[in-house]
Amino acid sequence: MHCRLFPRLGIAGLLALVACADGSAPAALAPTSAELAGTANSVTRVVGNWQVTITDLGMLPGGTFSSAYDINNLGEVVGLASDASGVNRRVIWQNGVIVDTLPQPGSAVTTATQLNERRQLVGFARQNSTIAYGVFWDNGTAVKLQPLPGTTASGAAANGLNAAGDVAGGGTGGGGTVPAYQHAGIWRNGLLFQDIGVIPGGNYSMAYDINDAGQVTGTGTAGGTGARQYAFVWTNGTFTVLPDLPGPFLQSVGRSINTRGDVAGLSNGGTPVVWKHGVVSALPMPARLASVVSEINDSGDVVGTVGTTGALWKQGQHIPLDPWPNAAVNASVARGINNQGAVVGEAYFPAGQGVHAVMWTVAPVGGGPNTPPAVTLAAAGPTSIRVGQAARITLTLADPDAGDGPWPYTVSWGTGTTTGSLATAGSVAVTRTYTRAGTFTVRARVTDARGATATSNTLTIRVR
Repeated sequence: MHCRLFPRLGIAGLLALVACADGSAPAALAPTSAELAGTANSVTRVVGNWQVTITDLGMLPGGTFSSAYDINNLGEVVGLASDASGVNRRVIWQNGVIVDTLPQPGSAVTTATQLNERRQLVGFARQNSTIAYGVFWDNGTAVKLQPLPGTTASGAAANGLNAAGDVAGGGTGGGGTVPAYQHAGIWRNGLLFQDIGVIPGGNYSMAYDINDAGQVTGTGTAGGTGARQYAFVWTNGTFTVLPDLPGPFLQSVGRSINTRGDVAGLSNGGTPVVWKHGVVSALPMPARLASVVSEINDSGDVVGTVGTTGALWKQGQHIPLDPWPNAAVNASVARGINNQGAVVGEAYFPAGQGVHAVMWTVAPVGGGPNTPPAVTLAAAGPTSIRVGQAARITLTLADPDAGDGPWPYTVSWGTGTTTGSLATAGSVAVTRTYTRAGTFTVRARVTDARGATATSNTLTIRVR
């Protein structure tokens, strides 16, 4: 029993996958949680030891559909929303409000699937039923990814994006006008930066993600193993094949890699797993169902979809991310997670309301209201520096709820991020070495143990 799975399927596709997995249409799932409270656009439930809040991100005026694909560490969300004429627009949400729409190249229909803190994005465009290619957005400009040389292919796949704007994906190549195989690669500004090749002896590779250190994960064939595909990590020109779970199936894939080098993906034909320090571990599931793994954050939290319900794996536990209460179809999809633990995707709503983009926040069950923390940044050194010098700042945290730690934080420097955690309220010094000239905006985001977040003031660093 095996279906080939793809990480960006919508609810309709997942319903089809579940039918594929067991030969029948998916049954409605019984509710697994009790509602605690609700507002006009959010509902909070208790699921086991966790408090799960689902928030409706809303739609464009007159629209009937929206879906979220990714969330960055500043809390900005990218996805799709239909307009009053029924056309799906690529949009960005900020604080639950659509603040931007994205251009598309030519007449192609595009979807943006990954977003970093510089509002650079990657996704794909489809011109017709046979021509599709990867797209990179930077400063409002959409760029088609360059094909690999020596081929007439229409373009390359854009799958992953890091804080510096490097894109991981793959494309056909190596066969003149008739592509002989597919290679994973890294692109910068839409141009091929490096063809990373294949696992030694193999003839196929595809990259799905790249972290801020430039490590790439994906899947590919290896020498002497035929069509069997292995998950891998590529680091500075070297492939490391990740071990499989025991089983008869012939495919493992690395879908996402965090800054620590932890990888989340699928093994043994579709079992959700994580690889840490080269060791594979299966993620718990309520039942053997068709599954998709989408992303892992720097804390090791993993999101995906099990059957027809979004899922978060946190602290070794499987937490279902249910749709809106009384949904017409009991189905949801989880696609993106940031370092503060906010998850985005799509979910069915009650009859007549269709599918909406949503955000889930998950925190341990606790007593009493939660006051959000506060975070400020201050320069601890010159804000005008030369290339190769380090900028120094001080991050200061305050939280009236003193017991709500630890407080993980992310500092976005404009060329990457720094992550860490504060055990108590107070200050911490953070530095960043800049390797290129420019003017960069620095901002921090902190979250407490119950899911409340705070965004700091901004600093400007000028590098000459």
